Formats: sequence, structure tokens, C-alpha cells
Amino acid sequence: MRKLIDKFNLNEIEEKSTSVVTPPTTSKNEMDQGNNFFNQEKYYDAYKQYKLAQQKEPNYFWAYYNAAASAFNARTRQSLQLISNEIDMSNRLLQNWAGGIKEKSAAKIRLDSLLRSIRNTTNLNI
Repeated sequence: MRKLIDKFNLNEIEEKSTSVVTPPTTSKNEMDQGNNFFNQEKYYDAYKQYKLAQQKEPNYFWAYYNAAASAFNARTRQSLQLISNEIDMSNRLLQNWAGGIKEKSAAKIRLDSLLRSIRNTTNLNI
């Protein structure tokens, strides 16, 4: 099973103007727990943590991206139905990205890669 979350070095990001690019503040605990669950291949638990992170920081791109990757890796009928909303929000946040172009490009590449994997391995039309 292909994992699509890798370690994105948020410490290298210089722009601090929006929670889209800055490391999570109020949702750091949920993001860390989600990453731990994801690395243990507990994708449903990871998804739940990323959803909690979204509630705390609704403009944080990586909470939506990671939730989509978790749902995709879980590969259940229910989880695949959840992907579309996460991808839609990720795209909206990318359009309003206020950080640096380098970080936006990295996020776009990662999202495009996830979308290709979803399209190649499921019958989802997103």
C-alpha cells in the first residue's frame, strides 16, 4: 500500500502570514497524533485526528491533505466517500495560499500526486 504523507519540513517555511503555511499552533497535538496513527497504518484513527485539527484550524492545508491521504489509504467504501470533500477544501486553500511560491508549489505537487493515485486505483472521479 502506498503512503502519501511524508515528512514536510515546516521549519524551513519563512512566511508566517497564514495558517495555511505556518506549522499548526492550536492543532499541533492533533496533527502529531494523526501522523503517529498514519505511520502505524491506523488510517481511520489518523483521519479522525486530522478532522479535529481542521476544527481547530480550518485554514490549515495539511490537515485536509493528510485527511484525504488517510481516507485513501484506508480504502474502505466509507473512507473513499470522504476523500472528495477533503480534496475540494485542499484545492480552495491552495487557491488562497498566502505563503511563499516554493511552499505552494510543493503542496500542489503533493496534492496532484495524491489525486493521480486516487484516480489510478479507484473509480472516483475527482
